[in-house]
Amino acid sequence: MGRKFQVRFKKSDSYSVLIFLIGELGAGKTTLCKGFLKGLGHKDVVKSPTYNLVETYEFSNLVVFHFDFYQISHQKELSNVGIQEYLDTNNSISIIEWPEKMASFYLILTYR
Repeated sequence: MGRKFQVRFKKSDSYSVLIFLIGELGAGKTTLCKGFLKGLGHKDVVKSPTYNLVETYEFSNLVVFHFDFYQISHQKELSNVGIQEYLDTNNSISIIEWPEKMASFYLILTYR
């Protein structure tokens, strides 16, 4: 799957993709992200961003941000992390675990 994304977006000048992973605790969201990154060619360890909120993976033509919002209890925490800047990054894919924690924040971003 990661390889297909890379091929598809190589032809674009600029893009920003959001992928929301929704599922119960232990459903395999992080495992899916690991497989996606492996498909893009990432060979190192993929860490769960549960405590850092975001892990960044850079490739030659794109950057992948892996977010885990499980620990988020207030929308303000998203602003403190600088999520707006991450989501506005060109040639990026943002994979977000527990996106329901950012629902109202995302609506604000979409309709500003």
